[in-house]
Amino acid sequence: MIYSYRGYYSRKYEHDFYARKQYLAHVANKNEDVRKLLNSHHKELQRQEEIRQEECARTEFGELASNLHHLSSTKTIPGVYNPPYSQLKPQAFNVDIETHLKSTFKANYQWRPASREKIEFFRTLAKQQIKDRVMPGIATK
Repeated sequence: MIYSYRGYYSRKYEHDFYARKQYLAHVANKNEDVRKLLNSHHKELQRQEEIRQEECARTEFGELASNLHHLSSTKTIPGVYNPPYSQLKPQAFNVDIETHLKSTFKANYQWRPASREKIEFFRTLAKQQIKDRVMPGIATK
């Protein structure tokens, strides 16, 4: 009789099937919540990385385009990136490369007239250089 009571007590209080089933369901729900949180965090990190890579690619392309303005088209001669016999024109970031070249050139190399201060500075510099050339011809003691 002692052995049956010990088995009954063990099954009822120590190894309760329904309590264990409820605990495992709770752990599974918690696991699913953590998995969803980690997936959303991973997607956010991927999105930020894609944005950063696109910004780096745009800046690098802008630097390259600023150095390739001599390859753009003129009124009489088509440029390297504007082939006359092809229907497809090369593109970067959904804009023709020819347009990129022209826009970066116009943005970086706008002609600006010299200011009065610069003009006066160079006039005085030229006068000083002329004076320095004449001075060594004078004999000194």
